[in-house]
Amino acid sequence: MWVDIKPFGEAALLIEWPQVIDKSIFSEISTLCSTIGSQKIRGVVDIVPAYASLTIFFAPELITYDKLVQIINFSTIESENTFTESGQVWEIPVSYCHEIEHDMAFLMEYSGLSHREIIEIHTLPTYDVYFIGFLPGFLYLGGLDERLYIPRKKAPDLKISAGSVAVGGVQTGIYPQDSPGGWYVIGYTDFKAIDLYSPPFCKVKAGDQVKFIQI
Repeated sequence: MWVDIKPFGEAALLIEWPQVIDKSIFSEISTLCSTIGSQKIRGVVDIVPAYASLTIFFAPELITYDKLVQIINFSTIESENTFTESGQVWEIPVSYCHEIEHDMAFLMEYSGLSHREIIEIHTLPTYDVYFIGFLPGFLYLGGLDERLYIPRKKAPDLKISAGSVAVGGVQTGIYPQDSPGGWYVIGYTDFKAIDLYSPPFCKVKAGDQVKFIQI
């Protein structure tokens, strides 16, 4: 159950859950997001889920903040009795780095795991797409095995190549474009979640799932 709801500027409101990465919280957020979205509420512009929050952008000239809060309270009760099916499962081929490559070697030393163990552990789960952000098409994935948890780099790399599969903190993800970054690269993929020239632009959505396949 969410713990707070408050204005987020003049044309948005923020619904917050306990600030942890948790599958049950993610499920609540996904279900409420779907319940509100399915109502096609006049004046609601966008609904943006995150790990522990849901932001709703609205047009104040079409719907008031107070009216939207009423709808959310009703939708929360409704969503508690609603089952939301998982989204699409994306199988993503990954060419994992050799054990002598810098980031992989560092992760092996930090975790005490072998090269083979890291790959096996990383490919075992089916990850939930919690939300998309940081960069267009950057998938924040929940479900990383705690044996692969590693603090982000103190000094981020100036360039991480597009298609890099990386781990950082308690998360794993794919860099959709060349970018600075502080995560540890453990593999590469040709999979592209985003196409800026073809709607809906990002083919993967929050609530989908990802399965990494070693190639």
